Amino acid sequence: MDPRTSKGAGVRCEINVTPLVDVCLVLLIIFMVVTPLIGNGADEIPATDHPPKMAEDREDVVIVVRHDGAIRVDEKPATMADLPAALRDVHARAPARQLVVKADRRLAYRDVREVLGAAHRAGFSGAGLVARLKQTARGATGGS
Repeated sequence: MDPRTSKGAGVRCEINVTPLVDVCLVLLIIFMVVTPLIGNGADEIPATDHPPKMAEDREDVVIVVRHDGAIRVDEKPATMADLPAALRDVHARAPARQLVVKADRRLAYRDVREVLGAAHRAGFSGAGLVARLKQTARGATGGS
């Protein structure tokens, strides 16, 4: 008897794709749920409710990092490549000055971290990040 023509018993040499499709659908759902949670490194610099007041007469080294990559050290333009040398020069002239980083909120934190790493390599022991004040919702019931 030929097993190809018999109806019923016999060995089937076909691939059952139903379990494969089930596994693929489950993996697709998992990736769809997990992907938004991963993030892409574009986190905003955090805002704070009650920032501590800084003394107005302090002479801080101010690094401004704009969203287009432009960097300024004490109002002088710099690039990421020459930032460590510029910071070493500033630190050598006045090692007691504190470092403050003002970064655009649209920057990825990894870009700010590179600036902080360059400051650490230049000899600064720490740095302050300028945070923006959180905006509170006023008058949820119509008040001001």
